[in-house]
Amino acid sequence: MRRRKLDVSKLSSADVCQQLQSQLETELPPATDASCHLKIEETWCTIKDVTYKVASKVLGHKLFKHKDWFDEQDVEARALLDAMYSMHLSWINDKNNTAKKKVYAQARSRAQSRLREMKDQWWRTKSSELQAAADRHDLKSFYQGLKAVYGPKQAGSAPVRSIDGSLLTDKIKIQEHWVEHFHAVLNQHSDFNDSVLSELPELPTASYLDVAPTIEEVRP
Repeated sequence: MRRRKLDVSKLSSADVCQQLQSQLETELPPATDASCHLKIEETWCTIKDVTYKVASKVLGHKLFKHKDWFDEQDVEARALLDAMYSMHLSWINDKNNTAKKKVYAQARSRAQSRLREMKDQWWRTKSSELQAAADRHDLKSFYQGLKAVYGPKQAGSAPVRSIDGSLLTDKIKIQEHWVEHFHAVLNQHSDFNDSVLSELPELPTASYLDVAPTIEEVRP
């Protein structure tokens, strides 16, 4: 099972480091003579599992959340939406009032227009930041910016159904299923008769395609 990433940024605190050390000293099994007779793999698995368990309780896990144009401008955006919803509710409760309908329509148009401007401006700003990082060959900032906008890469395999209809969730079985699927698809028996190729009309060679393009043809 894939383990979640620990929030190691908390190790910058001396108090957290002390707490983690204290917990590890309590939870880790003592190094006795008997443990020397255990296999190295078993000893390592025990240390690894206990360390991760303790670190998870002390440090917690790192939270991933990609940035969104609405998140960074949520105060103004929510104010616009709240005003629009308020006008809409007022009109819904009095559907025959044309004045309230007009006020709601104006609020909706204003909200849609402003939200569109905010979204476009946010993307222009992010694009400029990414382009600036690429221009100065700062690949770390460039890929961090992409990850912040689009989110971290999603690992894992989506479940699929086998030929008999059962749902496969195990990664190995899913991979084996796709191997079988593409092997069957790409290795179909063909009854094609090669003799029909001689019946196809032979077209003249398009020698004009060998001529280099002119400036006029490639000019924007």
